[in-house]
Amino acid sequence: MGGKGVRVLQVHHLKQLANTDRPRLTHLNDLAVLCANCHALVHINPKRALAVSALHRMLVPGRMQKTKT
Repeated sequence: MGGKGVRVLQVHHLKQLANTDRPRLTHLNDLAVLCANCHALVHINPKRALAVSALHRMLVPGRMQKTKT
């Protein structure tokens, strides 16, 4: 995308920072890069972040549950 995605990508901490009472070192394997919309969905419950893998399962085509109309 020639750098155009820089403004819409965000870094998500897999080990939620709000769950700690003191600073800790963050490692690269504790981070995930998400678009701004997915990052907002992961944090829809501010007390407990949705796992990135759970969000992925919800978004993969064919895995979404059909809603009754």
